[in-house]
Amino acid sequence: MLAALVLCMWVWRQSRSASSARLRVVGLSWLVWLACCVMVDRWLTFTVNEYAHYPQFALLAWLWARALDGERTRWPVLSVVLITTLLGALDETAQYLWTTQSYSHYLDFNDWLVNGLAAWAGVMLFYGFHEPAPSASLLSWRSRAAWVAVALVLALGTALATCGCVRLTPDPGVQIGPGGMDQKVLYLQRAEGWYGHWHPGPRHGRYWVIHPLPALALLGLGLLGVAAFARSASGSGGAGSTAQNTQRHGSRD
Repeated sequence: MLAALVLCMWVWRQSRSASSARLRVVGLSWLVWLACCVMVDRWLTFTVNEYAHYPQFALLAWLWARALDGERTRWPVLSVVLITTLLGALDETAQYLWTTQSYSHYLDFNDWLVNGLAAWAGVMLFYGFHEPAPSASLLSWRSRAAWVAVALVLALGTALATCGCVRLTPDPGVQIGPGGMDQKVLYLQRAEGWYGHWHPGPRHGRYWVIHPLPALALLGLGLLGVAAFARSASGSGGAGSTAQNTQRHGSRD
């Protein structure tokens, strides 16, 4: 609670120096983000322990943004979100295969969505109320490289599924052992009936285990939201920079 209060105070101080256009963009982005978090909490959250994903992956995205663009001149927003989300997906896969294999019944795509939301928050915290430089390129080589990495991951997943190395669910009545591996085949759920169903949970009494395909579709929509944030930022930054240049030239005259 104290950390959240300190964070809110820091955001408020940052907002005091922002332009009105920038405030609208960032404010709307945070409202959309909060609405998504509320829906995830209401329907997809098993326990409050999952809230830990938000600070963890928001901080990871913030650090990636700082490492790639410490001066906030290039704005590789999509790259940062894509990299962080992919790392979150790898973490969830590792948990299913090894770390929590004794009690994980399925590869948790609910947490993939939470990690993506956290990455979006980290980007907004880093860039937030700052105006983009006129030279900022939202489709830099880093963004293209990130999209290529996502395409390769999707292609690999499709190839593995096509050749039978990855399957969504085992045959009816079959229970796969811990880790989801059986005869060199990875099953995303160890028994049928987990994905696309309600299950008991301590947070709200029950929670929905999202199917992988809708989860990936929602992540794609989230990336479009991040792109809209970046595009709006570019527009507001350009207008702000133009106004600043005009004022600067005017003062010289």
